[in-house]
Amino acid sequence: MMKRTLNLFLYGKSKTRFIALSSIFLFLSSMSIYAQNNVKGIVKDTEGETLTGVYVIVKNTQQGTVTDLNGEFSVSVADLNATLEFSFIGYKSKEVPLQGKSFVDVLMEQEIKILDEIVVVGYGTQKKSTLTGSVSQIDTRELIQAPVGNVSTMLAGRIAGLTAVQGSGQPGKDDANLMVRGISTLGDKSGPMIVVDGIPRSFNNLDPNEIQSISILKDASAAAVYGMQAANGVILVTTKQGSEKKATVTYSGSYGIDKNTRFPEFLDGPQFAYYWNKAMELDGKAPNFTESMFNSIKEGTNGFGNTNWLDKIFRTGHRQHHNISIDGGSKTTKYFISVGYYDQQGNIKSFGFDRYNFRSNVSTTIANSLTIGLNLGGRQENRKNPNITPEELVLSASRMYPYLPMQVDGMDVGAMPVYTLINPVASLNQAGQFKEQTNSLQSNLNIKWDVPFVEGLSLNSVLSYDFTEVMSKKFSSPYKLMSATLGYNKINYSPGYAPAGFQDPDTKEYVSTLEEGVSKKVRSTAQLSVNYARTFGDHDVTGLFLYEYSGYNTNGFGLTGQGFAFDDIQELNHSDQIIKSTSKGYYGTSNKEPRAGYVGRLTYGYKGKYLAEFSGRYDGSYKFRPEKRWAFFPAASVAWRVSEEDFFKDISPIVDNLKLRASWGKLGSDANVTAFQFYNYVSPIEQYPLVSIGGVPQKAYMTSGVANPDLTWEVATNYNFGFDLTLWKGLLGIEFDFFYKKTSNILANQDGNFPASVGNYFPSIINFGVVDNRGVDITLTTQKRFGDVNFSARGTLNWARNKILRYNNPDVAHYQRNIGRSMGEKDGFIALGLFQSEEEIRNSALVGTNTLPGDIKYKDLNGDGIINFDQDRTWIGRSSIPEMMFGLNLALEWRGFDFSALLQGAALSDHALMGNYPNIGWDDTQFTRPFYGNANSPRELIENSWTPDNPNAKYPRLSTGFRYNGYANTFWLYNGAYLRLKNAQIGYTIPTNICKYLGAQHLRVYVTGQNLFTLSHNPFLDPEAPEVSNGYYPQQKSYTVGLTVTF
Repeated sequence: MMKRTLNLFLYGKSKTRFIALSSIFLFLSSMSIYAQNNVKGIVKDTEGETLTGVYVIVKNTQQGTVTDLNGEFSVSVADLNATLEFSFIGYKSKEVPLQGKSFVDVLMEQEIKILDEIVVVGYGTQKKSTLTGSVSQIDTRELIQAPVGNVSTMLAGRIAGLTAVQGSGQPGKDDANLMVRGISTLGDKSGPMIVVDGIPRSFNNLDPNEIQSISILKDASAAAVYGMQAANGVILVTTKQGSEKKATVTYSGSYGIDKNTRFPEFLDGPQFAYYWNKAMELDGKAPNFTESMFNSIKEGTNGFGNTNWLDKIFRTGHRQHHNISIDGGSKTTKYFISVGYYDQQGNIKSFGFDRYNFRSNVSTTIANSLTIGLNLGGRQENRKNPNITPEELVLSASRMYPYLPMQVDGMDVGAMPVYTLINPVASLNQAGQFKEQTNSLQSNLNIKWDVPFVEGLSLNSVLSYDFTEVMSKKFSSPYKLMSATLGYNKINYSPGYAPAGFQDPDTKEYVSTLEEGVSKKVRSTAQLSVNYARTFGDHDVTGLFLYEYSGYNTNGFGLTGQGFAFDDIQELNHSDQIIKSTSKGYYGTSNKEPRAGYVGRLTYGYKGKYLAEFSGRYDGSYKFRPEKRWAFFPAASVAWRVSEEDFFKDISPIVDNLKLRASWGKLGSDANVTAFQFYNYVSPIEQYPLVSIGGVPQKAYMTSGVANPDLTWEVATNYNFGFDLTLWKGLLGIEFDFFYKKTSNILANQDGNFPASVGNYFPSIINFGVVDNRGVDITLTTQKRFGDVNFSARGTLNWARNKILRYNNPDVAHYQRNIGRSMGEKDGFIALGLFQSEEEIRNSALVGTNTLPGDIKYKDLNGDGIINFDQDRTWIGRSSIPEMMFGLNLALEWRGFDFSALLQGAALSDHALMGNYPNIGWDDTQFTRPFYGNANSPRELIENSWTPDNPNAKYPRLSTGFRYNGYANTFWLYNGAYLRLKNAQIGYTIPTNICKYLGAQHLRVYVTGQNLFTLSHNPFLDPEAPEVSNGYYPQQKSYTVGLTVTF
């Protein structure tokens, strides 16, 4: 039975897998243990107040209960000589041997958890009290409060020093862009290194129920052991391990719905006709829409309609998540096993994502000195969406003419609001589809030998093998539309095709295509280390020496077939032919990335109050020539626990802990350079043959990359000063860090500002530029019990500002000289408001011609009477990446009820409504120009545009044509600061007597909301929306109900 169920889970379809998960759950939940003796008692704190909600567990069993409103409990035990374990948030756990008694009084002490908290650091763990570096950590309790499937989106506002920006709400692609202490390089901006169970891996699609803790290594002393990959910070993810107890089975499940957080309302059909005519009138032109046309739009007759195209593509999305885990073990063997299923169907039709997770972490101790652990993690991800990007789809639905009907004569109506014939609804259903499946296996074999004849010495090895396979299929099919064009007093319709698939260069006709590809990635890692930890009287010494080697191999290939007799049979062997163009028809790639390094770390502590750590990594990179391949990245840190000094205890008895910290270190990076750029690159010329040798045509090659033999490491030097302070027995905790980081020898693309005589013959990547970055991280915590109410809060704030100190941009305009500026700053004109009269226009400097009242008035910086790009542009705005992020996490518990909320926000950034397009520069978007592209527009923009009747308007002149208002200028900048209720949850833990009746140990139900409300300056979109936002998948507001039950 169980074997068949596991086969269904591994190889069955989605519905079958869900049945298999349910079968496993029912099988495991059927286990129960019966006892013969009933033990009662009461639990109080040291002040005599009874404690509600204390967990009471019979040691080494799954039997347990929770104290009631009066602090009383009753639990069944098999033996009156058993031991009871008591645990409660904010109090020290306690074990009470029964010794034959059937009633016990228990006193629990408050604890200062921060001092004894175990923190995961690079290649090991340390007590929070002995840390000398800057490390922040959150545990699984906070992670499972957020009803999202992507771990990265859960971290915003929860950890000081981490900036998280989520730019999309698309299912399966809604991960956040993470930055540790801002941006500090002109080159690689790929974000921090992610390490899962000691191995570099992505963590976005882990099941949150698998995760034990997440640590952020922020300064060089904490991150130096990771060397060249740690320049942008390190995030350490630790998955759950088994514990010494009787097996417990936990099921958690949730269901939720999704809607857009914010998206503008666009004009309907009659509004479009009215305002278009008004704009034409202001342009001095005759109106297009007659009275009869206007009536036909309202009535939906004569080929007209009134269609809200956005409503046709948006809907209510839904998500569900299920997880079953088993946790238990003995003194020698411990295990944690988890299976999970996550499904999200987006609020745009046909966009979906589902994921299956499996994890098995097992460890066993042999002969008291040898421990072997095997961690296995498996994952399958399925992404599905129509053959149109969400950006194209939302853009076309936003701009599609609202005066058109859905269909005419049984055919979908199409128009050209985005330069090609399209119907957003038809593109969802008829343009084809894209499917992608990712299968991933991650494994760790951990072996630890405690050398019996040397106290404190252990030998460790970690061997890992990770395999990922991605298979994708994209079917593109042209589809018929009735193309609509506006005529006099009517709409003209003619049959046409929406461009999709492959266009025959001779006939210009489109045919269906199928693109199919496979890619494989293999990472093998070996870590061999020697660890030493020993206490000699007042002296604590630990040491680590480690060698690490990893190989990362990738390969992929793909083919594209064209022409299908039956579009329903989407297989390459049913295509007419493989497309011959080498740039599209087929491809094949492979790559190998070996890495090696030596790690050393030595820590020393005297009497637990004078602490020091020295660490470093000697790293090798194949990307540089042999003479520059290896580099050493050292770090050092010290700390002084002032509160442990006798003189300080007398001065300040309210201080539980005061620790001063300082660190220095260097980190390297090779991330922004590809392999072997110290050699010349050559590439084939596609249009071959170009030469004939001996009468035989030959393919020609040309130099495509100029060698740079001087490439070397990008180096970041870090300084950190901070303190940890705890007051009044944990009532108030403060962590404060000031950091300064200077990055030099930056590996970045070289600007092409060279004379034409050079002929573009120069290296693309060089070491240039210097950037510094400074800021602060602050964490405030508090916890307090008021009778039956247990309250806790944590506030986080991080601020980071960078500055370019050196940059290779000679001979550029003054507004492009970015030395002394922050990265990402915006340049443009300064807007002085809107022109109100012809006289004001005649007496002002102008850009272009045909300036009219209601157009933007720009500042003439050089006073020459003309507005021009070279002389009148300047720096006008900050980067869109916020310099400051903050969060406030609140939690309350009262008589079985619990409440948590996370307020999260950002500040010190500027966003632009105009767009900065590649190879174009700054230009209009649908949020800055009425009827942009002669298409639909947001009501907010049109109804508040300048007209003679509305001279104090919020936006420039209403018009159907091009005006000089969309250039980069301060009029279209807005403050990027925002505050949102990121997460709120209300839960209730079912009383123990009801749980016993149901055969459960613990049962909790909850309701959660995500992104419930947002305050921002953006008049149109979510504050985390990308700046060039003509079209994108909006962020989601979610409402979720769920439960967690333990047997």
